[in-house]
Amino acid sequence: MTILYLNPALTNFGPGPAVHGNALVEQLRGIGEDVVTYPSVLRSSSAVSGGVPAVLRKVKRSVEQSVGPVLRVPYSIQRGLRSASAMQSVGADVVLARHTAYDLSPALLARRLGKPLVLEVNAPIYIEQRLLGIRERPLLYAMERASWRAADCIYAVSNAVRDAIIDVGISPGKIAVIYNGATPDPIAPMRGAKDAGEEIEIVFVGSLYKWQHLGDMIRALAESRARGTRVRLTVVGTGDYLESARLTAEEYGVADFVTFLGRVPHDEVREQLRAADIAVAPYPKLEHFYFLPLKLFEYMAMALPVIASDQGQVQSVLSDGETGLLYAPGDVGALSKAIDTLAVDPDLRARLGGAARARLESRYTWRHTAEHVRDLCVEARALHDGRPVRLIQSS
Repeated sequence: MTILYLNPALTNFGPGPAVHGNALVEQLRGIGEDVVTYPSVLRSSSAVSGGVPAVLRKVKRSVEQSVGPVLRVPYSIQRGLRSASAMQSVGADVVLARHTAYDLSPALLARRLGKPLVLEVNAPIYIEQRLLGIRERPLLYAMERASWRAADCIYAVSNAVRDAIIDVGISPGKIAVIYNGATPDPIAPMRGAKDAGEEIEIVFVGSLYKWQHLGDMIRALAESRARGTRVRLTVVGTGDYLESARLTAEEYGVADFVTFLGRVPHDEVREQLRAADIAVAPYPKLEHFYFLPLKLFEYMAMALPVIASDQGQVQSVLSDGETGLLYAPGDVGALSKAIDTLAVDPDLRARLGGAARARLESRYTWRHTAEHVRDLCVEARALHDGRPVRLIQSS
């Protein structure tokens, strides 16, 4: 089967989407599928990880909020027609595309080629923009819904994303839930006890936005250190809330124990994970928690014990006391106690980290993701051709 994969995130966005796209393409090819990408050149995750300064991202977002739709809608139409012309000779059996805002080009391309469309939805953008404080845009909502309706099949990365798609009138029968994944680290370190006086290294990887601003984490770190627990935090990533996180660390007297690395190439992210003892996903309490973060899977791939707030589908991946420690979102005291529990018990850290990696290897590798996506593409072809198919199954 020849899959035409459209993913502008490979060239226009940060490391998370690039890592996802490269890994999915690699694994689809690894299971025998012919994958043609558009844009045709996949840049490495290292190449796209440098990112842009937060101030430039704010300027870009401000411009997009004011004139973005005016420019992006006709551009998406032009891109769809241009890509159809460029890809006419590929002989694709199915079009697989990452869903992005104000973008009808996948639907236009699939229709021009006469091929089924499978849409990969990582976030309901109309909800994401609410979380970012961006005012409601009826055009965005209408185009997002039109894009979902045009797809033969959709795969959502979490149940909450699936539910958001259903809420706008899309048939549940064409939506599958397929989780993100990670590649187990072949040299994941054996983590053991620290020498007397050594500090326990906690790592956070991710963008610093309203939905993961690290305020709770830094306050919990301060509480743990006040009780004598020798821990420090390394933050890998940047975003609009970076300066707020720095100020919180200063306010709570732990600025010397929090290192902000900013955005780094993905290979360096893996080095930071190898050097850590504990990984965290300390999301604050959110009304719309549609995430099933890529970071969870990458932590597990490194055999790291994970502390995460218990909301959304996190507990479907991490089991409290078995593959990680979960706490009620917003409960800084519980987060601090979880830090203390792992910091003083190297055997527990090793047990949870090992179990997390074993679970990932059995359920959540990129190979698993690729196999589910391949199966969905097969179903989309059958639906498009009017052939009977089994009901879409979730991963």
